[in-house]
Amino acid sequence: MVDATQELWRQQLVSLADTTKIVVLHPLYLKHRLLLSDFLDQAGTVYIRFEGKKLKKDDIESQFADKVSKQPIPLAEASWLILDECDRLDDKHMSKFVASILPDIPSGRVLVVSRNISSRILSDKHLKGITRFIPSDEQMLLVDYAERNSDRLLLEVHSFGHGGVYLNGSSIDHWDGALPRSLFFYLIDRGMVTRNDIFDVFWPKLSVREATNVFHVTKRKISEVLGIDLTVYWSGFYRISPDIDLSYDVIQFTEMIQSSVLETPSEASAKLEQALTLYKGAFLSSVDSNWTKSRREELFQMYGEALISLAENRIAEDRLQDALGFYIRAMRANPHREDLIAYIMDLYLKMNMPTDALDVFNRFEESLHQHLNVKPGEALQTLAGDARKLIG
Repeated sequence: MVDATQELWRQQLVSLADTTKIVVLHPLYLKHRLLLSDFLDQAGTVYIRFEGKKLKKDDIESQFADKVSKQPIPLAEASWLILDECDRLDDKHMSKFVASILPDIPSGRVLVVSRNISSRILSDKHLKGITRFIPSDEQMLLVDYAERNSDRLLLEVHSFGHGGVYLNGSSIDHWDGALPRSLFFYLIDRGMVTRNDIFDVFWPKLSVREATNVFHVTKRKISEVLGIDLTVYWSGFYRISPDIDLSYDVIQFTEMIQSSVLETPSEASAKLEQALTLYKGAFLSSVDSNWTKSRREELFQMYGEALISLAENRIAEDRLQDALGFYIRAMRANPHREDLIAYIMDLYLKMNMPTDALDVFNRFEESLHQHLNVKPGEALQTLAGDARKLIG
């Protein structure tokens, strides 16, 4: 499957304004090495990779000068100057360093590659004005922070996988304990919730008075961590503050899957593929509680159904190999679903691969015996018999 974001990246590169002199490869795009490879073989590219930890001004300048001297072309002739692993640079000095080298590449641009977002570049009005973050796609939680002129706060929440939180592009990493972090994600995920619902989830054994005290202390810690009030209380519900622009991967994921039902097959496939890209792992794998387990299973099932829908669309397009790939991924998510095993076996038979079909049946039969002590259903037995006949 072609990565649509790579195509978006190329389109956005071509459409950059002449005034854009700094391009930041978006730190939240996990496949940035694929995008970086677009440049490395191009003529006119100077590549600098920094080494060490938290490099200060003198270290940055000496490393840069040494590595530039070994490049095949002069810096003044470069169309792109790639600065890789900039998260090793002390942010205090990074923006000044980038600004200082811009005159040395009069007709080129600087590409910044880092796992972190430089708050210094964004806080410098001039640098921000000549900077763009790409690929940018707000549906995929890839925000071009340099283009945001709003004074409103942007809160980005990533709940698939370990969980990550970014406020105006800066990562929130210290939560003053596990409880404030868990309550934060719960409030974000629910969006609107009563106090009793919160108490039932977090402090079911405490009295209302005790739970109220713990809740307000924990909520105050969240406000201190973020530097803002996350919620407002109105009409019996705690809601996300209207002063916050929330970007939440779970909302995007569910909306893409739900809206795909109303689209044409090709448009539905595009939305489902986007949704799968957002699903970077089980929901909040770092939080082990009843509410996260329930939500995790719900979203996991949606993920599996999205894979099945994509497989069905590929079959309709007569792209059996692609359909097989999606069914196999769905089967790994739901290893005891007989209908998925039947779909996979049927595709293998249609592709004249009876040995593979029988292998799938045998592994499934063994797994059922070990875990459930039952045998595969009649439909699977029939498919296995068809495979044996073809094998001879």
